[in-house]
Amino acid sequence: MNFVIPSWAIGVAMIVFVSAMVKAIGRGGSRDKFGKFRGNEDHERRIADLEDSHRQLAAGSGDTAELQRRLGELEERLDFAERMLAKQHDAERLGPPKA
Repeated sequence: MNFVIPSWAIGVAMIVFVSAMVKAIGRGGSRDKFGKFRGNEDHERRIADLEDSHRQLAAGSGDTAELQRRLGELEERLDFAERMLAKQHDAERLGPPKA
């Protein structure tokens, strides 16, 4: 049994392939004379924004350490307060000893 692809199907496949390639090429940027990809201005602006955000986060790492230190102190104080409240509650529940 021979399977034959009709000629119209080959033509349709070529049209779909060519239109997809044109769409992909038109969407991206271009390459410079050294073959390096150059995106369009929108991509370059987004990359610059991301780099600025990264620099700001890296510069603020000292603030993060300070916040973590303060959070640790607050956790210790909360634990202490919970222990004190638990002791007081146990003392009230037990009451004075009966003779």
